[in-house]
Amino acid sequence: MGPVFHDEVCLADKELLCIGHTYAVVAADTYEQAYLATKLIKLDAEEKTPVLSIDQAIAANSRLQPERKIERGEVDKTFKQSKHILEGQFKNGAQEHWYLETQSCIVVPGEELELMVYSSTQHPSETQAIVSEVMGIPRNEITVETRRLGGAFGGKETSGNHVAAWAALLARKSGRPIRIRLTRDMDQAITGKRHPFQSDWKIAFDDN
Repeated sequence: MGPVFHDEVCLADKELLCIGHTYAVVAADTYEQAYLATKLIKLDAEEKTPVLSIDQAIAANSRLQPERKIERGEVDKTFKQSKHILEGQFKNGAQEHWYLETQSCIVVPGEELELMVYSSTQHPSETQAIVSEVMGIPRNEITVETRRLGGAFGGKETSGNHVAAWAALLARKSGRPIRIRLTRDMDQAITGKRHPFQSDWKIAFDDN
């Protein structure tokens, strides 16, 4: 699943890529029951060498996307003929959208394939598309309604789609309305936001 690139699994299967990567969801009558039930899930996994920096990711050929290069004009020729050249590296850290309420969703199963999705999202049609793809049903079977959001800062566009998809899966499996509301700690661990970037730059210029 994914809003642009379909590069995320709905639930982890063969590999856990990060702390907070969700591999199971549990339905229960109360939050406490669900929390205790998750403690009974046994994970059979082997630890791999972690990749914790951009330099390590480059060395391990473990990039999120291919390297991107921005050029304009006759670049090679200009660098060879230029009197002055400056180059360096720019790094900026990751960012977390500290929205006022955490990711949440209620899904109510309707007749046959219909799903009513109440999602805390800034992009209802995107949530509709993701739930449709995950559930394998047409988009017109899914209605997404969004109440007012408080200070989402863009963090409620894509990150709520996982929660909506999980709630839809549980609603279909149980035949009952499902509500998922992440705690702040869960939200911080599970949802990905703006990644850190590393940019190498080089510029040529003359005396003028």
